[in-house]
Amino acid sequence: MIRVHQSIVNESKAKLPIENIIEVGQDLFGSMVIFIERIHKSLPLDLPLEKSTILAYLYFYYGEGLYKNKKLYKKYQLYLQANGLIIKPKLFIPVETGFGSVFSRYFRNIYQIYKYIDSAKYLDYDTRYYYSKIVRSVLSTVEQNILFYNILSPMGKAWISEKLVFKYKPIKNMSLEENRLYSPVSWLRSLNIEDLDQDYIYNFFEYYDNENNGSLE
Repeated sequence: MIRVHQSIVNESKAKLPIENIIEVGQDLFGSMVIFIERIHKSLPLDLPLEKSTILAYLYFYYGEGLYKNKKLYKKYQLYLQANGLIIKPKLFIPVETGFGSVFSRYFRNIYQIYKYIDSAKYLDYDTRYYYSKIVRSVLSTVEQNILFYNILSPMGKAWISEKLVFKYKPIKNMSLEENRLYSPVSWLRSLNIEDLDQDYIYNFFEYYDNENNGSLE
C-alpha cells in the first residue's frame, strides 16, 4: 500500500493555472499548497479563518463547478454564504474544473492505509501506531499540509469521526511555521474533545513550540 501511495505521488501531474506549466510529483504538491493560499488571499469576504480556509480548499478541489453545479453548491452552502452574501467565482483565480480529479485518488488511498491499520484489532494500539509511523515517514511536509486541508474540509470528515487523525497523527510532522492559513493547533483546540488536553496538543505536532505557540495560530 505504501508502494501504491508513492506511485500515486510520483504520477500526479497537473498544469498550474497561473504559471501555465506542468508539474509532477512532490513539486506539484508544493505548488498546490501555494495555490490554495493564493485562492485564500483572493476571497472577498471577511470570514473566520477556519471557514475561509475550507472555502479556499473547496474551490481548489472543485473549481468553478463549486458554483455552477447546483448539487455541489447546496452541499457546501455553509461555506459559500456568509451574512446573506454569495462569493462570486469571477473574484477568484479562474479554475474551470478544479484539481479534485488529480488528488482524489491520493486522498482515498492514504485514508484506506490508515483505515487498514486501524482495522487490525488483533494488534495492540502501540503496534498499530508503530505501523502508522512507518506510513507517516513517507509523507512529505507539503503532503501533510494538503492532507490537513482535506481533513478540515467536509470531504475529510471520516478522519475525524473515526478518530484516525487523533489516534495515528498522520499530520504530526507538518511544519506549523509554513502553515499560513488556519492553524492545526487552533483546530485541535476548537474541537473541545475532553482527552485533547494541553499536553496532547503539545505532543501532537513535531514542531510545536509551546513557549511561542501564539505565533503559530
